[in-house]
Amino acid sequence: MSSVVKRNAPLTNADFETGDLTGWNATGDAKATSQASDSAGIKPHSGSYQLRLGNGGSASQSFAVAPGTALTIKAYSNSVQSSQAVKVTIQFGDQPIIVLGNYSSGGNAWGQLNYTTLAPSGATRATVTFAANPGDIRLDEIVISETNAPIEDTAFVYLDGRPLPIRLDTEGDLPSALAPFTLTWGVKAPWDDIEPCILSMTLIDPNGTYGKRQANMQGRALEIYNSLQDPMPMFSGTITSAQLTNLNDGGRTKIDITASDKTWNIKTDTAKGPTADDRVYKGYQWAGGEFFNWVGERFRSDGIAAYSSVAGGVYGSDPLGTERISVYDVMKNKRSDHSTTPPTIRFGQVTYVTSFESQQANATWLTYISLPWNRGITLTGHLITMPDDFFNTSFDGDMMKSTIIEQASNIQIDKDATVTPPDDFYSQAEIKYYSRSVTNPGVSTTEQDKGSTVMTFSQDQSRMLRIDTGSREGENVLGIDMDEYVNAEGSAVSDDMNIAKFDVSEIITAVHENNTRLRLPELTFYSKRVRNIWRYVPIPIRLIILGSKFERFFPDTHGPWITLSGVVTFDPTNPRGTWAHKVSLFPSPMPSTYGQPTIANLKAINDPSDQLSNCDYPLGTFRYVTDTSNPS
Repeated sequence: MSSVVKRNAPLTNADFETGDLTGWNATGDAKATSQASDSAGIKPHSGSYQLRLGNGGSASQSFAVAPGTALTIKAYSNSVQSSQAVKVTIQFGDQPIIVLGNYSSGGNAWGQLNYTTLAPSGATRATVTFAANPGDIRLDEIVISETNAPIEDTAFVYLDGRPLPIRLDTEGDLPSALAPFTLTWGVKAPWDDIEPCILSMTLIDPNGTYGKRQANMQGRALEIYNSLQDPMPMFSGTITSAQLTNLNDGGRTKIDITASDKTWNIKTDTAKGPTADDRVYKGYQWAGGEFFNWVGERFRSDGIAAYSSVAGGVYGSDPLGTERISVYDVMKNKRSDHSTTPPTIRFGQVTYVTSFESQQANATWLTYISLPWNRGITLTGHLITMPDDFFNTSFDGDMMKSTIIEQASNIQIDKDATVTPPDDFYSQAEIKYYSRSVTNPGVSTTEQDKGSTVMTFSQDQSRMLRIDTGSREGENVLGIDMDEYVNAEGSAVSDDMNIAKFDVSEIITAVHENNTRLRLPELTFYSKRVRNIWRYVPIPIRLIILGSKFERFFPDTHGPWITLSGVVTFDPTNPRGTWAHKVSLFPSPMPSTYGQPTIANLKAINDPSDQLSNCDYPLGTFRYVTDTSNPS
């Protein structure tokens, strides 16, 4: 799935299909060739033409960039011989040239080069250069994409797929959406039940078509995009309520609407469990793949064509096939990951749901987001990044690059804002799970087979974890419901089902961090100062704040944070920026083991392409780095 924040930079003649080098600044032995005119008879990767670079040949092109944008440069390259390579460099304005790398496809074969770099603060233009090092090189299909592209001062509203104009007044063709509008999202703590993202907006109905009855609005699909180039919306949901106001406003009707994202659907839409499977017919509940089949059916009934599964799989207290339950009822407490040995309780998983549009399937995507309680932070060339599995989904690996660090000077806070202690602290965490018994009526095997075999689950098991509370006194227990079970009394319990042996380190780490970290005040990003679009998407993001006055005076605020809730506002009249996002932060711990690299450590990294010599990392960044093993 491609990220909502990826757009392509406007390169001219990037596929060379003009048959010449229009748009490119060529030097030395550089030309556009077809298979017929190519000296080695090489066929272009696609289309009719390609770029040929001989010894000393190069081609460059300049394009606009935005500060903080992560640029991913991809191109198909054919090295006629394995000893030949193309050297890729980039220069931002008049700053030093950055060598991204030397790529060889291995000899008379097409391969795809892929490099990522970060546009520094103040950069407005960049020049990318491809040079034979040495020749004979062919290039085709050059694409430069902006990951975490700058947010635009626009919004596009779609009602049932129909574009609506956005207006600040009541003039013009209608229906129209009035600005400002807001997106309210998130939860107080990551172990709370998920809540829908709520869109609040006013529509103007010119002739009463939609406003005659409230039912004319409820259930309609509503989407918000920042740019027509974005493959996925910032919000995608369903109108859940509508109220008429100002009925005599010049013959126009105002309708105040509320819309909820797909979280609302999976929490409120209930259905009975599967009944067609043979094992279900015999009385078992949700046997094997029937669980996933049922989940898929429920998602599709809500217009969700693709979804990310959940830790725990089918382990747990499966409800009876006669019960009416929602997808969320089934999945919210499935926290165990049995792909590890021993299984791990992924505390912080399955805590927030959002909806996107899958670019490939052109349909809504629903995914469970994993909060990164204990993930490393890696130095990769010019970027400080987190693991690509940050979201526990098939997101593009480039999506999180350049989003993790923000300068405190770019963030607004209330004038009298102060740090505060946590609202709740916990001295213990109780993991509550089930015991399972089986009832088989009948005497003979035949009678049992024809009878009703029912698995009975009772949440009467628990495991207590002690949490360090520092100097705080008192007892407070955090209850953690798990859809996990142990077998009936007398049955053998394998390590895979022995809760006492499960890895609970994520729980202890997360709750300890909750207890010990002071809370920063609410922060606001304004699009005039912070242009990165990912700051305005209503989902949790891990964030490192550099240069905070609070961190200087209150050491207990040190560390990464997660934006766990917020209000996104679109208001073209706001002088600080059309888009604003006020967020509440929750502490995310550093990994349990990490180094404190120095400049000398970084310089000592094996850096054959001289990638690090021109790096300009913000002051304070290095103390967060946990891994310097991959500078490429």
